[in-house]
This record gives sequence, structure tokens and C-alpha cells, in this order.
Amino acid sequence: WEQSFEELLLLAKANGGAAHVPRGDSERRALGSWCGTQKGLEKKGELRADRQDRLREIGFVFDPFETAWGQSLEELRLFAKAN
Repeated sequence: WEQSFEELLLLAKANGGAAHVPRGDSERRALGSWCGTQKGLEKKGELRADRQDRLREIGFVFDPFETAWGQSLEELRLFAKAN
């Protein structure tokens, strides 16, 4: 787990804080699979809390749809406030 986390951390730093492995990234296929496993464990409530915290601290997104919805809602709030 630690080795994959460190690899993801380096990727996030290189990508300006984005701890994300694109689906078609053939160079990081194993890391992408590991990320998918972490998402699955979190969804089932089986990922240890300390690991969830560490992943979130580096910008790991467990549910990209929920994150996108939250960002859109915030943009709407800002728009409504400005207009």
C-alpha cells in the first residue's frame, strides 16, 4: 500500500495536486488499478480511516461525480450572488 501511495503522491505533485490516474494511462496501469481498488474499498466501508485521510490529503477523489456536482453547485452559488 505504501509504495503505491508514494507513487500516487509523486504523480499528484507533478500534476499540480491532481491525484488522478487517467483510465487509458498504459504507463501507470498498475497504479490505476490500485486507485480503483481503494475507491471500491471506500465505497464498501472497508478502507481504513487513516488511509482514507491520507488519500484525501493529497487530493484523491473517491467519487468524481459527487466532486463535480459539488463544484457545479458552488459555481451556481457564485453566479447567483454576482447576478
